[in-house]
Amino acid sequence: MSVVEPHAAHGKHVKYTYLSDDIHEVIFNEASMCAIDEWIYICEYTVSQTASIGLVRQLIDLRVGLPSSVYAIRQVHGLMLRCPGAPPSRVAVLHTRRTTGVTEVFIKLLNLLPDEQARLQIRYFTENERDAAIAWLLIDPDKALR
Repeated sequence: MSVVEPHAAHGKHVKYTYLSDDIHEVIFNEASMCAIDEWIYICEYTVSQTASIGLVRQLIDLRVGLPSSVYAIRQVHGLMLRCPGAPPSRVAVLHTRRTTGVTEVFIKLLNLLPDEQARLQIRYFTENERDAAIAWLLIDPDKALR
């Protein structure tokens, strides 16, 4: 099954933009399970397009919040099962103080999944630190998961 380019099929619950330097930006428009589903679809697309580059870079804007950490973990786990050879990922999460606790719980749960600590590097930034988040995403890929 081939994955259709996300911006051709999605955008109601999340906004996807391909930025320069191979950064995939996902802005959650709402805190819903449908938004998580769209984000997972985008993740599948980015993994399929990034295999030759070797590092998936995502800038995720969660200022609206994350609706269900449990649901998100299930969906991420399903993605990992569907894409066992996925390249490593570096994810910068933009948040507000209001969403910090939710996103921290999400990441702690995500790190409990098998092999994720070796393949996934996540860092939080406040909504005013977008430029710093992008700079962190662009650090040399060889240093990505150290």
